[in-house]
Amino acid sequence: FKKSFAEKINCPFFITVGNHDVIDFNLYKSNFGNTWFSFYYSNDAFIFLDSEIDNSRISGDQLKFLSAKTEEIAANKSLRNVFVFCHKLLWTINDSIFKNVYTNTNEVGGYKISNNFSENVFSLLKKMSSDKNLYFISGDIGVELKDKRWGFQIFYHQLPNSNITYIAN
Repeated sequence: FKKSFAEKINCPFFITVGNHDVIDFNLYKSNFGNTWFSFYYSNDAFIFLDSEIDNSRISGDQLKFLSAKTEEIAANKSLRNVFVFCHKLLWTINDSIFKNVYTNTNEVGGYKISNNFSENVFSLLKKMSSDKNLYFISGDIGVELKDKRWGFQIFYHQLPNSNITYIAN
């Protein structure tokens, strides 16, 4: 991928690591660097998370990174938008609104059950989005399901009374 595509295009690109990308984690890191990172461009913040480590949890050093970014972003009044990317639709876990999506994702039957997103990540998203738009973009819906149907179409869901929008692609 790196030699056949990435090195030939004439523009920056950023990878949100997925389950097929980290079969060999060390090889991935040696070619593309850390699996979670962030940057600012114009008046927008971009955060890339690794939903493949620690059983689909944002924890340990990655959670510390996200917490520090949250403080930075919340304090920066010039930012307009925050874009958060990760492969798995972590926001579907334990949310009845997304039960059908959760049970029909890449890991048929849903990801490992955890309150990590609702207990640790969601509060950070709320803080970042208090005066900014936040878009949480995940891409784990285009797979063949157990009954041989293909996954879901691209969709979005804006949380009521908030500036948070989930996008599944």
